[in-house]
Amino acid sequence: RLGKDRLGKDSSSKEEIPATTTQPNAHDFYQNNFGIENPTVMQTIEMWIEDLNQELVIEAMRRAAIDQKGFRYAEGIMRNWDKKNIRTMEQVEAEDVAFANQSKKKTSYSKQPVRKEVLPDWAKDDYEEPKEKPASVEDQQAFRNRLEKIRSKKKVEEK
Repeated sequence: RLGKDRLGKDSSSKEEIPATTTQPNAHDFYQNNFGIENPTVMQTIEMWIEDLNQELVIEAMRRAAIDQKGFRYAEGIMRNWDKKNIRTMEQVEAEDVAFANQSKKKTSYSKQPVRKEVLPDWAKDDYEEPKEKPASVEDQQAFRNRLEKIRSKKKVEEK
């Protein structure tokens, strides 16, 4: 490089150092965030790179890693994007905004009660207990007969 370096000294090197802009690799990202990549995962990542693109695959894995989820969570994100035909980061960002707006609308409704509870009559302040009618002589006799029948069965079983 010709000119001065960051300390202000002349540099005599004439070679231009190429800027290394290495594209992030989905496989490296997986290994750095989820662990050792097995052949099945490798094939799955390759499939997603073909269907979406490497940038979106890495973004889905990044979101899963931030939420401390696994690769299957990232696959769910990618499946969702694929279903919605999202292929660029701009579309992802637009989907995020739409999702946030939709979530805001839902939360405003969730504050309203779904149903209103109706208090039973006995819980109201002006409740009066109903007056009980005495049982008729026939009802009393029928009750005694049933009770006696139950008691006699119990005595037979005990013996």
